[in-house]
Amino acid sequence: MTMHHALEISELIQTICDHLDPIADELDLSHASAPALQRHTVSRRALTALARTCRMFHQPAIAVLWRSQNSLHPSLRLMPDGLLACSDDTHFWTLLRPLRPSDWERPVIYTARVKVICVSSSRLHRGLWGILPALGSQCPGGHLFPNLSSFTWNPIFRAVGSLPALLPPTLTTISIVCEPSNTNIFLLSMIPTSCPNLKHVSITLRPEDVTTGHIADMAISLVVRRLEGLESLTMGVPTVMALLHLAGLFKLTSLRLLGLPMELFASSPISPLPIPPPIFSQLSKLVLGPMEVGSVTKFLTLLSDTPFTMLDFTLESYISVAEMDSFLRQLQRATRNDSLEGFILRNVASGMLEAEVQHYRMAGHSLSFLACFVNLRILNIAWAAGFEFNDGCMAEVAAAWPRLETLELQSSVLVARPKMTLMALHFLAQHCPQLAVLRVEFDAASIPPSCSHLSQAQLTYLEVGTSPIASASSVSRYLSDLFPNLTAIMTDRDLYSVVEPEEIAQSPPAIERDRLWKQVEMELISN
Repeated sequence: MTMHHALEISELIQTICDHLDPIADELDLSHASAPALQRHTVSRRALTALARTCRMFHQPAIAVLWRSQNSLHPSLRLMPDGLLACSDDTHFWTLLRPLRPSDWERPVIYTARVKVICVSSSRLHRGLWGILPALGSQCPGGHLFPNLSSFTWNPIFRAVGSLPALLPPTLTTISIVCEPSNTNIFLLSMIPTSCPNLKHVSITLRPEDVTTGHIADMAISLVVRRLEGLESLTMGVPTVMALLHLAGLFKLTSLRLLGLPMELFASSPISPLPIPPPIFSQLSKLVLGPMEVGSVTKFLTLLSDTPFTMLDFTLESYISVAEMDSFLRQLQRATRNDSLEGFILRNVASGMLEAEVQHYRMAGHSLSFLACFVNLRILNIAWAAGFEFNDGCMAEVAAAWPRLETLELQSSVLVARPKMTLMALHFLAQHCPQLAVLRVEFDAASIPPSCSHLSQAQLTYLEVGTSPIASASSVSRYLSDLFPNLTAIMTDRDLYSVVEPEEIAQSPPAIERDRLWKQVEMELISN
C-alpha cells in the first residue's frame, strides 16, 4: 500500500506521536484514576503498533515511548542476558558478573531518549540499591540518562552513591526525598555544580528529631543559595540567608515552605529584608505551613502588591478574631487585588473545650476582607472553630466575586443552627454565574420565597455537611429553581464509607437529617 504523502512531513509525524504520549501529563500512575490508566494502556499499544508497522513512525514513536518513564526497570532489562538478575518476590536486583563496555551498546540507544523519570513505588525499587552505584560508576559519560530533564523519586532515596549518575547537567527539575545523613548532605551540596540549569526543585530530608531537622534545613539552604535560575522551590525551613537569596530571584514564581526562620522575626516590629525592593516580585504561588498565624502575618509585612494567583496557608492553634483581622489586613496589603485567583486557608487546631471554641470562630467581617480580590475563582477555608457567617456577609462577598467557581467553607465543629440560610445560596446564584462546586452549611429549615427569574446553570455539586432541614420537597423545589443542573448532594455522613451500628442507634436526628437530604437529591435527579 502506498503511504499517504502527508506522512512524509516529519512535523506531522511528531505531532501525532506527541498526541499519543501515554504519560506526559499523568506520569505518576500509582495515583492515576481508572480512566487515566485505561488511556495510558491504549496509548502505549497504539504507539507500539505504529513503531512496529510503519517506517515513518518507527523512530518518533520509540522516542515518545521512552521519553517518560515511571520505573527504572525497563532500562535495566535492556542489559545483556546473564548480567543482572531480579527476584520476582522481593524485586531485589543483583549483578551476576563484572560490567564490560559492550554491555552498554544496546541500553544507551534507549536511555538517551529518556527525558522524564517519576518513580513512586518503593516496593518495586528498594531492591535497586545494590546495583545502582556500580552501574552509575561505569556507565558511558557518567550518567545513566544523559538527556534527562526531570527526575522525581517519591520513595525515600537510599542509593546515595548513585545519585550523581542519575542527575546529568541537562536536568531542570528535581524532586527527591532523602534521609538526612552526612553522605546525603554532601551529595546534595554537589547538585548546583552538576545541575547548573535547575529551575524546579523539591528536596525533602526526613529528619528523625528536631536537631537533624535543623541540620537538614541548613544543608538544603546552602544548596538553594547557589541556584540562580530557580522558578519553583519546595523545602522545609530556609535560613535567613537562603530566604534573602530567594527574595531577590526575579524568575521565582512558586514557593512552598514548611516553616520560616525564627531569626527573621526576632525583633518587633520586624525589619525589612536588607535587599532593595521589590522582593519576591514575580511570585505567583505561595504555600506556607503548618505554622503559627503570627509568623505568616509578619512574613506578609515584607511584601507589597505581589502578583499572587494562588495562596495556600495552613495555620496552627486557635486564632482569635483580632489575630485574624491583623493577618487579613496584611494579606490585603501584600497581594495585588486583581491577581489572586485561588485562596486555601486551613486551621488545624484541636483540643479546646467546646464552650471555649466559640470565641475563635471566624467572624463575618473576616470574610469581607477577601472581597477586595475581585478575580477570585477558588476559595477553600477549613476552620477548626467554625464560622459566624450570615446571609448579609454572603451577599457582600458574592457580589464581589463574579468569577467564583468553587466555594468550600469547612468546619469540624457542629453548629446547631447556622446563621446562613437558603438566602445565602440565592445570593451566590445571583452573583456567581460560574459557581460549579459549593460546600457550605446553612439552615434549610425555613424556605425563602422562590425567585422564578433567577437560574444558575453551572452548579452541579452541593455539599451541605450537617445543615438542618425540615421539608425535603420544599428544599428540592427551591434548589431546582435556583440551580436546574444540581444533581449531587453530599452530607457529612457521605464522607465515611462505613457507618457503625452504634452510630445509627445513637444518632437518630443525624440519620433523619441525612435521609431528608438524600430525598432532596433524588427529587433533583428526577426533575
